[in-house]
Amino acid sequence: MQPGAISGRQPYIPATIERKSTWFFEKNKPVFILDDTEGTSWVMKSYTDFVDKSLKYESLETLDKKLKLPLGWSYRVRVLEQDLILRPFKGIARIVQDELQNTYDALDEGTCNYQP
Repeated sequence: MQPGAISGRQPYIPATIERKSTWFFEKNKPVFILDDTEGTSWVMKSYTDFVDKSLKYESLETLDKKLKLPLGWSYRVRVLEQDLILRPFKGIARIVQDELQNTYDALDEGTCNYQP
């Protein structure tokens, strides 16, 4: 597997970062989510064509066809029933990258207003 951009870490290995910013995802828009074996959902906050030059926003609906997810992980697309607001907990956010270097934030208790 190719290392991710988070300090050279391997894909699908969670990391913590300091952050103060809040992320807003709009109601009635799709979000792209990884679910891990621990029961944590991770919402995509950015994607890149750095590894896969063919990757476009329109292809995120079927990204699971390209990903080599760890055993027990899954990928899903959800249209939001309400705005999703994501804030770091006490200035710390948990993030993970896939092997294409797309970045996801953990939807941990206390960091988001609801679980899509």
